[in-house]
Amino acid sequence: METEPFAKIKDYTQTPEVIQSFSPVHLAGMFEIAGGLRFIRRRVGKGKKEHRVASPIMRISDNNVQGIDRLQQLLGGRTELANEESKAWIIERSNAAELAIAMKPFAPSRRTIISAIKQWADFDELPEERIKIADSVAGKYRDKVTAKNYAQLVKNPNFVAGVFDARGSISTTARDNIINLRIVIASQNKALLEALKSHYGFGFVTLAESAGTKKTIKGQPVTRKTDTWQWIIDNEGSNELLNKIGKYIRLRLP
Repeated sequence: METEPFAKIKDYTQTPEVIQSFSPVHLAGMFEIAGGLRFIRRRVGKGKKEHRVASPIMRISDNNVQGIDRLQQLLGGRTELANEESKAWIIERSNAAELAIAMKPFAPSRRTIISAIKQWADFDELPEERIKIADSVAGKYRDKVTAKNYAQLVKNPNFVAGVFDARGSISTTARDNIINLRIVIASQNKALLEALKSHYGFGFVTLAESAGTKKTIKGQPVTRKTDTWQWIIDNEGSNELLNKIGKYIRLRLP
């Protein structure tokens, strides 16, 4: 299930230049496991010329600051600090539309919002229609999925490398002179984690943080709205996974 690299799509302007090794299936892996894809609305103009506009935005944040900077170098957009420990990559408008449309075949949970973004792109000169399109999918940013929706995608190492780039972590522990290598991939998308576990046959999926958990971010109390799950892999499983996806990893480089 390999894909061609992102290509410029006619009628889009200021499209990002993307290196050959970064493909839509990889970005889809990232945005299926994490990240946000939606419309934002703003007012532009002054006085009688003031009006509302809507445009797509893609955003993903991580404490892998170097990886986020590399993503910006590869795909354009901008970066900003998300909090004291993490950084966010953001891309908007036509550039976001191009990337989103290209990854649609590989993003089962994003198909409704991406279809709306495709409609948005088709109404280039009609801002009122664009507002209607954005309003029609307000709050509908993820479709319901099951592990079956990912059965073919998780066989693609480039997709899985995107998952790992977005939310993977590696740690080692030593006990009795034996080093244990552990990989953890955390996400609210339990279906995707279960599909990965089913395909690879190792590790286990467990609840990491339940909905309703309270924490403090930037000095403000925050309550988690959804469950967060983890796929945890140890030793041989970790080595096997890295051997399969290693050459496709782009952001979590050693």
